[in-house]
Amino acid sequence: MDFLAAFEHELNLPTVEPERLGLLLGSLDRPNLDIEMYLKQIDELAWQVDEHLPDADDRARAEGLLSVLHDEMGFVGNEANYYLPGNSFLHRLLEQRTGLPITLSLLYMAVGRRLEIPLEGMGFPGHFMLRFQDDDGAILLDPFHGRSTAAAAVDVYLTEIFNQDVVLELPLDGYQVTADALILRMLNNLRVIYLGQENLEQAQAVLDFMVIIAPHETAFWRERALLRFQTGHFLGAESDLRRVFYQRQQIQHFIEARPAGVAQPFLPIFGTEQSMQPSRDTLDLMSVLDRIRQNISRMN
Repeated sequence: MDFLAAFEHELNLPTVEPERLGLLLGSLDRPNLDIEMYLKQIDELAWQVDEHLPDADDRARAEGLLSVLHDEMGFVGNEANYYLPGNSFLHRLLEQRTGLPITLSLLYMAVGRRLEIPLEGMGFPGHFMLRFQDDDGAILLDPFHGRSTAAAAVDVYLTEIFNQDVVLELPLDGYQVTADALILRMLNNLRVIYLGQENLEQAQAVLDFMVIIAPHETAFWRERALLRFQTGHFLGAESDLRRVFYQRQQIQHFIEARPAGVAQPFLPIFGTEQSMQPSRDTLDLMSVLDRIRQNISRMN
């Protein structure tokens, strides 16, 4: 299965299922992951949860969802080993029942949607939670700690769990996270972990997903180009740098790349480009590009 192609296909569907996207990321952990098997596990989990929920209004069922999944079924935050890569994978959460706030929230949203309990992802500073909202107002569910709070008291709640003052700068709606943004946050968590482990190949694989979900983020293409260069994937690195220079409207520098320190004559071509000397970063990338091209020449 081509997981990257499947990931891109899912993103382009009219209705995106975040849990399917999350499971597709599992190929970073297991190259032959059976996506459909884990989706069936979520279906079965939703059925089991429903058996334990009160026959009441949606608010009571939302609060019951937290109680059932966290307290009765043991889906909890992995506080002891927070930075393990496995915490960011939905299939691992289904197997081990421990994970990060965002992975747990993804599972809650998937179960909630199957039970017609509307939950929204909320990305607060340093913590991910869920919002349930009805005519009586909003409550926030914290799957990691198994607690809930009134939406109006979220800053007090975050101050308590972090043991330091947290002041939110945006209205509550400003922290709502789309499905795309939720998956991107999960990817960024993995990216940071793998870079910290100096696992460059795995970090590069994470960026393969990131450039699909956020193709206009030039920083992702730049970082993947440098990782590809470091790991000897020179053709891919050159291709990524072409994208970087194009998105920066500096394609003439891609064409005329020379080692850093060599005078770069301004070429007044392509009317959309700025008539200015290259920045330090541009010169550094041109130097890398020159070394990439030297390596490609030796390969040929």
